Amino acid sequence: MSEEVSKKSGLIERLEQGIVRGDGAMGYLLTRGGISRNQSFDFLNIENPDLVASVHRQYLEAAQVDLIQTNTFGANRFHLTSFGRSHEKFVEIINKAGVDIARQAVAGTHCLVGGSIGPLTHSTGDSLGSKLGDPVAIREAYEEQILALGQAGIDCFVIETVHSHVEGITALQLAKELFPDIPIVFQVASTTRGETVARDDLETLIRDADREGADCVGLNCFLDPAEMYDQILEIQQWTMLPITAQPNLGKRAQLCQGIFEAERSLKTTVSTFGSKMIEAGVRLIGGCCGITPDHISQVKDLVDHIAPADLRRYRELHKERYDRARRVTVGDFRKRPDYIPTLLEQELRRDDPVHRPIVVEVDPPRIGETPKKFIAGAKQLFEAGIKIVSIGDNPGRVPRMDRNTFANLLKREVPELELVLHISCADQTLVRFATELESLHYLSRNVLVITGDPPSGEYARSSAPYDFRSVSGIRAFSRRNHGFGLTGQEELAATDYFVGAALNPRALEPQMRKFWTKSANAGASYCLTQPLFDKATLSDLYQSSTELRARLKEERGRDCFFLPGVMSLFSARNARILRQEFGMPVPKELIREMEGMKTKKAARARGREVTREMLSLIRDDFGFQGLYVVTQFHNYKSTIADLRATAWLPE
Repeated sequence: MSEEVSKKSGLIERLEQGIVRGDGAMGYLLTRGGISRNQSFDFLNIENPDLVASVHRQYLEAAQVDLIQTNTFGANRFHLTSFGRSHEKFVEIINKAGVDIARQAVAGTHCLVGGSIGPLTHSTGDSLGSKLGDPVAIREAYEEQILALGQAGIDCFVIETVHSHVEGITALQLAKELFPDIPIVFQVASTTRGETVARDDLETLIRDADREGADCVGLNCFLDPAEMYDQILEIQQWTMLPITAQPNLGKRAQLCQGIFEAERSLKTTVSTFGSKMIEAGVRLIGGCCGITPDHISQVKDLVDHIAPADLRRYRELHKERYDRARRVTVGDFRKRPDYIPTLLEQELRRDDPVHRPIVVEVDPPRIGETPKKFIAGAKQLFEAGIKIVSIGDNPGRVPRMDRNTFANLLKREVPELELVLHISCADQTLVRFATELESLHYLSRNVLVITGDPPSGEYARSSAPYDFRSVSGIRAFSRRNHGFGLTGQEELAATDYFVGAALNPRALEPQMRKFWTKSANAGASYCLTQPLFDKATLSDLYQSSTELRARLKEERGRDCFFLPGVMSLFSARNARILRQEFGMPVPKELIREMEGMKTKKAARARGREVTREMLSLIRDDFGFQGLYVVTQFHNYKSTIADLRATAWLPE
């Protein structure tokens, strides 16, 4: 390739012409060279450059790799300061030294040098700096490192092990802004749930990286080859960019006292799953934790045997899958001639300021409780004019009657009642969730997908497996409406689920930001909030939700309806528990006020007064699309009285 070819075309042309072989673990080989895990690997660029160079040479000699990454994964101000060094002095020095070492190692070869940029947080998501939540601090940290790497003469940026949306996208935007001619490889560290440890959604990160101008997107770290392959099949439906895959050696791979422990039987899975990954669109393949030059040499042998005709066929297959997925966008299923909206959806879309839908929660009975009074309460609500009730899914994670059994009992007694079924992702396995997707459609098409509560009370010692989180569950129901199953299979009978999400108005700004990047992006069409107890929070919610709806309509061509929650407080103790144990936004001032009441009756009266104030504000002052009422202690008579007193229901 001509030396006059730009750096951008250097990587891009190789990705277009064939498979680019990347290197593997740096840290693992450094520990085998005697370096402690408690020592900064990045400082070795100036303290032991020969050792770093020897790692690069091992990959070049054993596997003739096409791309090596600089030893600068943690060469940012937060990581360096955590090792007691002044970041002002060392960020530029260490990054430049890392590039110089790599450049000298690849001299006389065809190999490119990628500037490694890691996260500003630990892999657990814990902060390394007190200002890490500050976008300005994040931008400044990445700007220092990107400038140092770019000016030192790299061939591409490798933004890797991304487990924070704000960090990864900020780094990508800065790299594009400061060095527009240097290509960017963007790699997410995803868990098996399809989200990062910061619970940022993989699909959102990949789509945003594509939109922001990355040249290659994919995965590294966290997953073994088999697990990573499953997610590569998903990624190929979200982007036509070349895909990268750099898995860990094994599922239980970890460093322990400087020794890498992994399933040795997995040594060959890099090559075994490598062929599948390449078929699924992977164009840059290498390794991460535990992957050595020996493993990468297997990748070389694999790549060398791929015929150009096969590569063209794999590209065509990738394009077919991507084009098919693009035709199936959230919202399109409503255009089907056989699509029938639920009553809740019809009333929300009618957008009638006078007759807005009311959803009242009716939880299943606990163990030992008879369902009769709960069914009687639902009948009482229906007779008062409530057409829609929601049914919780094991709220509080204490044993209750099964949600579906209780829903069937309600439908048997009050068949005209429309149900909203809460779907808790707690205790869900892949098989059980797939069963839910197929079964619930015949019981109720309104679903509210939540992550779920941890076990409590006598059952707090119980384990809490989560194969899914709320965002993954929302996406699963949305995709099922398009005829896609959980594992990506197609040509299933399409469903008509009306999919909702929950929102806690406490810490509203970050919650709304998460709702936009996660729940709304995954396909949520409505939102039920936790109860609100003051006008200021209600006003902020209305403003934020209005802005989100406008943005959603403009950018995605669809809508999301917000139903603020209301709950009546019974006592100061009740209010305090709701705030402290359940995280509800009960103002401290209101709790203190109720604590100052002379009698329990006076405190109860104040709680009902606040409820009616909120109901009146929602009805008369704010244009929310509906109302969500949570009734404590099965006091449905009080709920009906409050709704009538505020003109939500006729007298």
